[in-house]
Amino acid sequence: MDASFSNTLKKINVLVTSMLLCLGSESLLAYGPTGHRVVAQVAENHLTPGAKEAVTTLLKGRNLTQIATWVADKEAIESSEFWKKAQSRWHSVHVQTGEQYQKTSVDKQGDAFIALEAYIRTLKSPTASDQKKAFALKFITHLIGDLHQPIQPLIDEEGDYESLEVEWMGQDTELRTIWEHELLAHQQLSYSEIAQFSDTKNERLIQHYQEKMPIEWVKESLILRDQLLADVPEELDEKYALKHFPIVKGQLRKAGIRLAGVLNEIFPEPVVNAPQGFDAQLEQQASNQGKVR
Repeated sequence: MDASFSNTLKKINVLVTSMLLCLGSESLLAYGPTGHRVVAQVAENHLTPGAKEAVTTLLKGRNLTQIATWVADKEAIESSEFWKKAQSRWHSVHVQTGEQYQKTSVDKQGDAFIALEAYIRTLKSPTASDQKKAFALKFITHLIGDLHQPIQPLIDEEGDYESLEVEWMGQDTELRTIWEHELLAHQQLSYSEIAQFSDTKNERLIQHYQEKMPIEWVKESLILRDQLLADVPEELDEKYALKHFPIVKGQLRKAGIRLAGVLNEIFPEPVVNAPQGFDAQLEQQASNQGKVR
């Protein structure tokens, strides 16, 4: 981690302590590869032309779906201190039951909410290099998906993970795994098909999603988490899959539309109707007269 980003992270740590957020004992973890690609595809569908061009330029010809799993892939193959330790805590928010976010001792390595805010600042910075902005864009694409994952393992008083064991289609596994992978895999659909089924063109709904701030995204996910954890059957079967897949689609839709909203705000459209110079105005008038004739 370079010094500039470390300093940015420290500044944001101070800022977020003034924001209110009541969290439970779980942390927010990522969707699997399919889920992250769905989020990216939905976002692609809602990018403005200017934002899409800026994203493609930063990613050197690639789009969001092509880098949606980049963070997880790098974490799996890289052995540096940054990939193995520093950023591993950025996929979740760690707060004990009954505590408020602003009163909790912030993890020295940061968390998902802090990392997202830091990378958004990097992407907005007029002085950050294209290399740093591309790095930030890849993390933002991943982290916004992470913050919309409602099911995660329990956190004990020491801050260690505890798994919630369940039975899925006759096999022992963890509830987190069901929500990260299995509910999507059970549909036997490609990420593009799931994105198509999840997306919306409802402008009022899109505006409703995008007008909320990241701190509210987390709160939404945690409310949903509490509802889901209150009713976990001993055996998760076809009935559970059919009942809860619409919730997965809804969370992926929110994440994708909000990712697009963030990027559209960072990369606004150029001003189309800029005042023309005198020569340009005369040229346009002559062109219009020629068309009339």
